[in-house]
This record gives sequence, C-alpha cells and structure tokens, in this order.
Amino acid sequence: MSGSSNTTSFGELSLASTQSRKRARNTNDAGTLLTDVSRLALTLAAQVRTLKAATLRTFLLPSSCSIVMAAKQAGSQFSQAAKERSGSQSLPQPHLLAFRAVLRLDLPQKP
Repeated sequence: MSGSSNTTSFGELSLASTQSRKRARNTNDAGTLLTDVSRLALTLAAQVRTLKAATLRTFLLPSSCSIVMAAKQAGSQFSQAAKERSGSQSLPQPHLLAFRAVLRLDLPQKP
C-alpha cells in the first residue's frame, strides 16, 4: 500500500485514525465525585418537592357536608356489619365502602 498513514484498505483501519476517535478518559477523583453526587441529590430533592406539591392536596370539609355524612354513615354500617358477623365472613375494606358511598351521592350540578 502506498500513500499516507491514514490510508485504509477494506476491513482495516490505520492506527492514526483509530486513535483520533478515542475519547479521553475522564478521571473521577473524590472531589468531582462528591460534587456530582451532591448536585444529583439536590436535583432529585427539588423534583420530589415539586411532585409532592403537585399531587398532595388537603381539603377540610365541615362535618355537616353531605360528603362527610355519607362517609360516616358507610363507616358506621361497616362497624355494625362487622359486629354482627363477628369476623366469620370477610367484608369489603371500610375506606372502599366510604368512597363508594360518596360516589353514589346525588350532588347538585352547576348549570
């Protein structure tokens, strides 16, 4: 083969072209590793705070509200049914019964 050192034939790469494609290895010492981990921890903490703020909301309802009264009634019916059955038969979970009672409410619709 004649020509420069970068000349390639089929299936072969010259040493010079292979070396130019390699990336320099980045050495991680304790200082850069600690910095990277600290940045990652702060970023993740900020993302978790944002997610919590977007998903968690608390609503306080007065005890005279129809939603609260329906949930309480479902809870008392569960308690009574549990006493009558004395644990011999399984019952649905009480929070599901309360949620079902709230969904079955006939709430007024806005026009």
